[in-house]
Amino acid sequence: MLSVIGPSVRSVAALAGGKMQANTAAVRSAEELVRHLEAKVCGTEVLVVGVCGVAGAGKTTLCHQLVEACSFDAVRLDCDRFSSLSHAERQARIREAKAEGNRDRIELTENPRNWYSFTDIIAAIRDLRSCRVHTSHRAWNKKTGELDDTYQVTLAEAGPSMLFCDCIYLLHPAIRTELDVAVLVDTPGSLVAERGLLRSKGNSALAAYGETLRRKYSVPYFKTFGGHADLIYRAGS
Repeated sequence: MLSVIGPSVRSVAALAGGKMQANTAAVRSAEELVRHLEAKVCGTEVLVVGVCGVAGAGKTTLCHQLVEACSFDAVRLDCDRFSSLSHAERQARIREAKAEGNRDRIELTENPRNWYSFTDIIAAIRDLRSCRVHTSHRAWNKKTGELDDTYQVTLAEAGPSMLFCDCIYLLHPAIRTELDVAVLVDTPGSLVAERGLLRSKGNSALAAYGETLRRKYSVPYFKTFGGHADLIYRAGS
């Protein structure tokens, strides 16, 4: 069984502690969250909402619920499709770094935050704001792990729209400034660990590695940047 110890049993909002904004609202349902977000839409603009949280927090499920609950045009942007390297290239670099024993290079290649191409994510957000469509011809292929897929996201041509950006890491300054609203999905660490085991299809070694990455990289990230969230979604509570 996957053991859950130390910071992994605590939610990311609890770890952020006093760094959370004093006026950060906490919501417990997609419907309540949609009401908060729709109140922020002005006229015919595109409201860009970042939905972030650790792997297994329930971000994608929440995004789908929000799209369904929204009273006007709403679309999810799957930021996993914007990868800096193919799966094979990434794994090769991690193996090389570990073989060298270079701690800095290991952390650079192993940290999931560096697996994303934030330059491409920002380009997609800006395209969707300005012309309401974005097409990537170098998207991560979920079946093969290669960067050879086409991924297109389209908003309605006119009227208010909401774009839900689904990504673990959306609170550091480079990407946070592109968002109108940042929502942190706050899920108990024990539940996240259980989901990790399910997602690994019973492969306890793979689940344990994912939990190690979460504790080593994601937990410190949210401890540092958790205060940049506007809203907290309390999942699994």
